[in-house]
Amino acid sequence: MNTVLHNSEYSIYPGHYVPMLNEIDVNEEILRTKQNDIVMPLVNISDSNGSYKIEVAVPGVDRENFLVYANKNILSVYVVHQHQMVNDPKKFRLHEFSCCCYERHIELPGDADTEFVSAEYKEGVLRIYVPKASEQSTVEHTRIVVY
Repeated sequence: MNTVLHNSEYSIYPGHYVPMLNEIDVNEEILRTKQNDIVMPLVNISDSNGSYKIEVAVPGVDRENFLVYANKNILSVYVVHQHQMVNDPKKFRLHEFSCCCYERHIELPGDADTEFVSAEYKEGVLRIYVPKASEQSTVEHTRIVVY
């Protein structure tokens, strides 16, 4: 876990203490990362009667590496993922992945209620549930915890 990007004043609860990513540090890390190293993950969006379900394919990361937030009607998903590197490159027969950042922004419909969004990460897929509201949400910025 990269402790530089985590802020101890935020935590994911219930369960064991897992600090959440610091939003400012993640944005700075994304800016420092080469554009070639930023991956835009694949997304599925489904619409049901009472909510929208957004599935984001991000295999092989830990849930504490997610930064998910809604800013007005834009849902943003960031992942700063660092693979464990072996110091001796001769040990690899093939080495195709290393450090990677994921970034995806999704425009939400006008009836999306960004105040009550929930998210879970399981088996390599981040699932985000956005309830529908009868009127447009007035919340400017919502931080979303990934369970």
